[in-house]
Amino acid sequence: MVGDKLNLEEIGGQHLYYLESCERQLWLYSRRITMENDDNYIEWGKLIHEEHFKRNKKEIRIAGFKVDLVIDDGLIHETKSSKVVKDQHRSQPLFYVYYLNEVLGYNFNGVKIHYPEIKQVVQIDWNTGTKNEIQEKIDKIKQVLDKSHPPPLHSNYQLCKKCSYFELCYI
Repeated sequence: MVGDKLNLEEIGGQHLYYLESCERQLWLYSRRITMENDDNYIEWGKLIHEEHFKRNKKEIRIAGFKVDLVIDDGLIHETKSSKVVKDQHRSQPLFYVYYLNEVLGYNFNGVKIHYPEIKQVVQIDWNTGTKNEIQEKIDKIKQVLDKSHPPPLHSNYQLCKKCSYFELCYI
């Protein structure tokens, strides 16, 4: 489903990630065009998550996404394998809070993003500002997906060379 026809249940963490990194990726992904990716970053991330939360196996799947951990502290917990805290890491777990609170009627207070590789935790409170931020991203996803042609190529060729869609974009 694309554009205005997109249901909130169809948005997952990958949509938010691609919105942050490359609108062309988002557009291709939404049309179920996937490319084989032989890097090990995804597997590495799974291993980090499993090792970090092995005592607290509370992972849940909802609609188009998977929440890493929910415990009784009122926060959604997300694990990132990155060795750098990035602002782009905010969107996925904040979207989970948005969906759980606004669609399902829960009352989560925010998120904790865990970076086990660098032993850091970032907490982001859920408030009107973060709610508006996520609503704007949802609207932007809908705008991108509503386009009849793919958005232009990303401006950072070096970043593109690491993307699984590289060959498709630069043929």
